[in-house]
Amino acid sequence: MADHGLPLSHDAFYLDATARMFGWHVARETDESLVLSLSEWTLRALFWHDGGFRYARAKGPGGADVELALREVLDVLEEYGSAKPPTP
Repeated sequence: MADHGLPLSHDAFYLDATARMFGWHVARETDESLVLSLSEWTLRALFWHDGGFRYARAKGPGGADVELALREVLDVLEEYGSAKPPTP
């Protein structure tokens, strides 16, 4: 993930760590959004100026583009990813 000079907010850090734990690829965009991808899924998480999670746009199998709340994003990460054991 590229470092754009600003630390990740708590919400972005949590989402980044959770996505990686379930095997998703995470990219930090220049606008401070996060793009999470795995197989046919792409989720773009957007954050408020204070760093709080705003919403995510998701494209999955079938091509539907939907807006997801944080709980829904976590559900997708868990359902379609696979948990990886922690590294020592």
